[in-house]
Amino acid sequence: MLHASIFSGRRASRIALFGSLLAGGLLSGCQVTDQTGASADNKNSLATAASITNTDLIDGSAKIHIRVKYCGFTGSATTNCAYCTADEGWVRIGGGGDIMGENTPGAMLQASFPSPNFFTTANSFGCTGPAGHTPARLGTDDKSTWVVRASGATHQLQAYIVEMQLVDANGNTFTPVTTIGTDNVTASVNPPANYSVETPENWFPSDYFLIGGGADILNYNVGNSITAATDGYLVESRAVDSAGERAWKASARARSNPAQNEPLKSYAIGVESCPSQWGGRCFTYPMIKEITAAATTGYGTAAYNVSPSWVSSGVGGYTPTTNSGARYLADLIPLNGTTKGFIVRSKGVGTGGSGQTIGSTLVFGQTFGLYTYNNVFFSRGGDAAILNRPSGTNPQLQAAYAPGDQAATHWWMEAVGSGVFRLRNGNPDGGTECAYRDGSTSNVRVNACGTGNEYKWTFIGAATGQSVFQLKNVANGQCLDLNGSGTPANVVLKPCASLNNPTNQVLYLARNNWPI
Repeated sequence: MLHASIFSGRRASRIALFGSLLAGGLLSGCQVTDQTGASADNKNSLATAASITNTDLIDGSAKIHIRVKYCGFTGSATTNCAYCTADEGWVRIGGGGDIMGENTPGAMLQASFPSPNFFTTANSFGCTGPAGHTPARLGTDDKSTWVVRASGATHQLQAYIVEMQLVDANGNTFTPVTTIGTDNVTASVNPPANYSVETPENWFPSDYFLIGGGADILNYNVGNSITAATDGYLVESRAVDSAGERAWKASARARSNPAQNEPLKSYAIGVESCPSQWGGRCFTYPMIKEITAAATTGYGTAAYNVSPSWVSSGVGGYTPTTNSGARYLADLIPLNGTTKGFIVRSKGVGTGGSGQTIGSTLVFGQTFGLYTYNNVFFSRGGDAAILNRPSGTNPQLQAAYAPGDQAATHWWMEAVGSGVFRLRNGNPDGGTECAYRDGSTSNVRVNACGTGNEYKWTFIGAATGQSVFQLKNVANGQCLDLNGSGTPANVVLKPCASLNNPTNQVLYLARNNWPI
């Protein structure tokens, strides 16, 4: 077993390592629904007022802070443009848009992208939104605004921006280094085909990776105004793994023939993988998580909750066009209610348009965060015995030298506050059983997780994935001890020895088939 490594080499190896998250495992709380017409959350009602609101989220290490900010709705119109700007001390990594008044035939998205413009006054460039910083700061304010545009039946529109702020070892906040919204453009093609363009991750410097992106259909006939309606609508804006490389892909579809002169842009945002302020720690390579709602006519909705320890960037979506008719994106919301996650809505047009709705996001954390490990090993004189849950009910905790990778050997440190943890069986953010002290004995057993001190542990040594440590039980102040030299060996509690001297109590964290 090896500890976490710092990012190096080509990104293809990262994709091979993390890409299988698409099949599930890291994220929990799945909620997938299909809708036709009005929904239970009153989406078809026009908003009377909406002030700027922030929802703040953190990862399990408390070193990555994410803010989802959403600004007030536009007025009612058939074409709307809205924007939201990043707060002071935060940096833009993604965004999205929410259409209110989604009645059939409904409005649909034509743009959701990181704007390079300076929005220094309220309602800049004909769009609705708050004032940014005045005067504009080159290199900061050109990376601070998210713009959305929608057109169709009368509706209101709200913009979201996803911001990030980091924390160093001393508790000081700072912003990571990100790129501008790097864009790639393609010319339009005639209907009924979709037209697509990708902005690849390999356009960034080698120590950057894709953290977010967006899409914009341009209208050259009116001076490329960001407020002008187009004949095309978005069907896709999401991160993809393509030909061994990651990219942000945009797809659109014109509704009339011949198509107008309306090229499509794909935007990608890159982030420096290892901020210098973290002293050798890095972001985990972002994992694409997608969820698919079953095919439906009318409105379809894909919604998902991100696991508590992890964070995500902006929201992506895709709605395939089938033989039943065209579908288009209607909402890209980077929250699921008020929790980590996303909501993506699409809609069909006319009498057909039956198809799926696919929502996605990029999920990431910090290397050496406890939630990125799923093995606990004893280290004794070069031997390494992994914690193991034996079969049966309420078994005594054991350690074995070569049990292989299995559910019984997956453990993680669940923070329960004030530097106290539970030792939980399963992959991070999962599992229902914990290790605990059995009554007044020195035995350690595994059973349904409880809240008493017998289930609680503190670290002696650094509570990170980089160092060795001991685990001390809160109930009796003694440490986990590898009792005996056999395999498997029962793990017991004994008085804590010095961490400076090799003993049967020295532990370290590792990974096996995680976090994929």
